Amino acid sequence: MDSRLCPTCSEEYDNEDHRVRMLQCGHSQCTSCMQAQFTNHSIRCPSCRATHTFPNLDSIPINYIAENMKEEIDKLKNQNTLFLERDAAPLAPKLHKGICEEHDAIKVFRCNTHHEWLCSHCTVTEHPRGDCDVIPIRKQFEKDKVLTKSKIAKILKNIDDTKSDITFSIGEVDEQK
Repeated sequence: MDSRLCPTCSEEYDNEDHRVRMLQCGHSQCTSCMQAQFTNHSIRCPSCRATHTFPNLDSIPINYIAENMKEEIDKLKNQNTLFLERDAAPLAPKLHKGICEEHDAIKVFRCNTHHEWLCSHCTVTEHPRGDCDVIPIRKQFEKDKVLTKSKIAKILKNIDDTKSDITFSIGEVDEQK
């Protein structure tokens, strides 16, 4: 996971709506995602599902270490002194499955129990851990990738088997001539 991106919405951290904040459990998200989940003076971490209480959203601490790391990476990129191969290419497209109509938030989670895509608020309210098997979109895509590779391998094996059968049949016909 790119440490410059919010793990929930995949937006790059900034000093405004997407400022990186950290919960007591050590997990971080951008301010915008935390605001979407902040209800009744509490927030449930979408990573570990721990519930944290705060008097208000502004009292959730800024993750200054993450901010400093992002600034250092940005400085290095701007100075053209260090380019990692993945940094030289444009950022990958943002992964999401549209907007949740109920919460007006980006769907970046998959509930495998109910076979539907969710926003971070849905993972706390309608699909809580323990009741549902909820995973981040990137993990779902990795699972789909493995499954697709497996299906392709089976198809290729069937093609090879069919080719062998055809070759064998052609050999038998040739022998009968």
